[in-house]
Amino acid sequence: MLEIFAGGHLFAGWNARRSRFPWRVALSACCCLAWAYIVPMTSLLDGLVLYGSVVYGSFFILIWGGLLFCYRESPWVVLFNAVVGYTLQHGVSGLSDMLDYVGVYEILPFPALAIVLHLGLAAILYACCYRLLSPRIRRQGRVVVDSSAMLVLSTIAILVDIVIGLFIMKLDETDHNTGYLLLLAMYNVLVCMFLLYILFTLVTNRGFELEMRVMEGMLAEQRRQFEMTSRTIDLINRKCHDLKYQIRRLGNGDVRVDRGALRELENAVDIYDSTVDSGNRALDVILTEKRLLCDQRSIELTCMADGKALSSLEDPEIYALFGNILDNAIEAVERLPQSAGRDITLIVRRQGVMVSIHEENRCAETPRFHDGLPVTTKDNEPGWHGFGMRSIRSIVEGHGGVLTVGAERGTFRLDAVLPIAAFTETNQCR
Repeated sequence: MLEIFAGGHLFAGWNARRSRFPWRVALSACCCLAWAYIVPMTSLLDGLVLYGSVVYGSFFILIWGGLLFCYRESPWVVLFNAVVGYTLQHGVSGLSDMLDYVGVYEILPFPALAIVLHLGLAAILYACCYRLLSPRIRRQGRVVVDSSAMLVLSTIAILVDIVIGLFIMKLDETDHNTGYLLLLAMYNVLVCMFLLYILFTLVTNRGFELEMRVMEGMLAEQRRQFEMTSRTIDLINRKCHDLKYQIRRLGNGDVRVDRGALRELENAVDIYDSTVDSGNRALDVILTEKRLLCDQRSIELTCMADGKALSSLEDPEIYALFGNILDNAIEAVERLPQSAGRDITLIVRRQGVMVSIHEENRCAETPRFHDGLPVTTKDNEPGWHGFGMRSIRSIVEGHGGVLTVGAERGTFRLDAVLPIAAFTETNQCR
């Protein structure tokens, strides 16, 4: 029971914890151990497979319930942790049987050393599995499973872990063919390892599928926003040209206006002054949009951009790339007081056959990083935010580029380098 309990919690570090988590773990551990202590084991030792299936099945259900009590996750995610823990314990049991069949336990000078050896074997196996399998979860940051597939796999795992294990125990009592028993134990361990591989492959594929679906939705939404913002900028440009004509008429004394109309003219001219001409239409749209947003929130956005160097990127990719970069920067700078330097710097320039993108901004606190990207500070639905940074990395790496992010002394920096198709001239915008 201790081994199953430890195995169930081994890969649960990515799960959302419930309040008073340490107390919940302690209480669930006490309940599991109490049940393991009071359940009658005489019939199990007599080799009754049906009774053993009920006993070990109750162990599994109790572990599953204990994990649900400790973690704020769906029953399917917690079922994954329970099956992993049960399968790990069964693998340890198989390895221990192999040592027993080859006579290792018989040569130990003290019986208590058998327990120490068994626990050491469990620790080594758990550590190796964690080292090999945890990167599959670490990249996506959370366990995501499909309910139907998880139900099928958990059923298979329980049949293997309980029924086959009890069958081997029964053979151990009736058949003393050491070679045959050793072969069965080896088969048992291999099946457990194969089940673990299938379980983690399921989680990895499901996580990638969900991530791609979310990112595709984000790109579609950003493409729609780009088209809408592009139309808005065109409208602003036409309106500003009309206003310039009205201003000339005012200068000639043809029309008399009130102060409110003059303020409207002044605001419209300010909007026109915010437009950017970098040599790339998509970049102009997103920079103009974010500059207007920064003006509304008292943030200074300074940019020096060579839009022609981004010719290898599609318009939606440019909008998504720089939209996410600036949205993250604006969100960080907004947390700063007005007197703390609320400014954002963006530089896009050609360097040989590459284009470099550099963005930096002040931040209220140094962010934590996971898998080379900053961890989101948003509280709702932990683990599935941060798709903005993943989208940035996906676009950069998708064009053969390299993305580097870091933070030091209250300043966040983002650098990306991508190859460009042809020579471009620098066109600066301020």
